[in-house]
Amino acid sequence: GYGRILGQCTPISKIFYALWLTVAKDDDPFVCVPLQNVPEGYNITSARKLIKETIAYKQLSEIFQNQEAKNFLTTCGPDTLINTFVVNFKGNTDIRKCN
Repeated sequence: GYGRILGQCTPISKIFYALWLTVAKDDDPFVCVPLQNVPEGYNITSARKLIKETIAYKQLSEIFQNQEAKNFLTTCGPDTLINTFVVNFKGNTDIRKCN
């Protein structure tokens, strides 16, 4: 039923959240910033490093066998079910050109 659907949606939405944190590469002309804060104990830099090493481009079985990745995803949310983020050009301060 719905419990099983939510049980599958919640971890996947947390992975999407993690991927939004790392979608913009250093040489891209844009930044992507999720509106939800990174979990307590992480800053943007440490969260991105963890995501790149243990979550991004990994199979689900690999992610959930990694305790550090699992702990990070567990502490994300609960508002990660709705992925909200801002995309902006690097260095842009004009709100009309954002998103």
